[in-house]
Amino acid sequence: MAIAEVGIESADLVPMRERQARLLLDIEALTAEIRRASATTIGDILALLDLVLDHETDLACDIAHYGPIDYPMTAQLLRAAAGLAPGFEFNSLRRWLSPAQSQELFPRAVDIARPAECFGFGEPDES
Repeated sequence: MAIAEVGIESADLVPMRERQARLLLDIEALTAEIRRASATTIGDILALLDLVLDHETDLACDIAHYGPIDYPMTAQLLRAAAGLAPGFEFNSLRRWLSPAQSQELFPRAVDIARPAECFGFGEPDES
């Protein structure tokens, strides 16, 4: 479809389609391997969530299309998840979201010592 859109009529599509097919098989094999693996750490669980966002629900694409503001509970969950594993990067979101959307979804580094803030609860009540 992309080739037709830009009007490339003379391109030899066979090698491009063969490469695409090999890449899709590689991606599917890796996805299956991750799906079968035991989730034993927070990072493992987040990697599975990342796969779900991109490959099972296409949610990463939808968040990019409609914007994070249309997914307030999902955004809240993703912020909290990011706070549980500092340095973890949602590859699906990195690929789909614009820099502005990424900043909207993850406005600041999350303090792991205060994950409740990710859910909008603020400081615990000291009373």
